[in-house]
Amino acid sequence: MDKKIMYIEHKTDQSDRGEAWIGAVEYSKSGKTVYFNGHAFKRNKHGDFNENFHGLETGEGY
Repeated sequence: MDKKIMYIEHKTDQSDRGEAWIGAVEYSKSGKTVYFNGHAFKRNKHGDFNENFHGLETGEGY
């Protein structure tokens, strides 16, 4: 898996006031799934304006 430093922000109620982290993430081979801090995030297919990924466990936007 490829590693990259990213800014990760939890999107809450369409605002930019959620928790945020800067850390190393690992991409899956296809590049559609990102792993960070023991959680998996899937890239949004529709390219939502405010959310690029969603958590696989919770469905929340990041």
